[in-house]
Amino acid sequence: MENSQTMLRADTASPGRQKILDVAAGLFATQGFKATTLSDVARAAKLKKATLYHYFPSKNAIFLAVLNEGIDQLRESSAEAVAIADPVQRLDALLAAHLRNFEHKLAHVVVFLLERRVILRGIATTDTEPYLVKRRAYDRLFVDCIRDGQASGAFRDGDPVVLAFGLLGMLNWMVQWYDPNGRLTMEQIGEMLRSCANAAVAKQPGAVRKPA
Repeated sequence: MENSQTMLRADTASPGRQKILDVAAGLFATQGFKATTLSDVARAAKLKKATLYHYFPSKNAIFLAVLNEGIDQLRESSAEAVAIADPVQRLDALLAAHLRNFEHKLAHVVVFLLERRVILRGIATTDTEPYLVKRRAYDRLFVDCIRDGQASGAFRDGDPVVLAFGLLGMLNWMVQWYDPNGRLTMEQIGEMLRSCANAAVAKQPGAVRKPA
């Protein structure tokens, strides 16, 4: 039993597993989860289909692994931001960290945002709950930050959950229309959206207190 557990831990961090996740994320993002088969993933990864089963028992398992990798990266990238005491600076740092993942893992972000709600309905709750716990914890980072900002008088009144989801929704919708070949880079667009998000929760819109 110990040897099999050790092998499983090694497989979790293996380059082969990561290659499958990256390829699958790209396919899920471009052609959708339902239209993507395991044969498609194997072909794009230049692997035998049997090799996929060495790492994942099913397509659902690959999908959940993509989601978990995405939320783990978001939480990791936001760790420094969470430690900032000032809520104005913290929110700006949280937004910046969120947007960085768009630049580095766009396909994973598309799956995370567009396919998540549809597919999770068809996957066993026992399998999805660990991911959903992490997702809710990540969302709370923004909710708590806005609540702290309201308490300090820096942010406008209003339900902090609604405000947090409104900000995240504005940023996340970018995956619907962003064109990598467009005239603006993702970094430039991200700066604009970040500025809008900070202004949206400021106590007096138009007189935004800029993070130090």
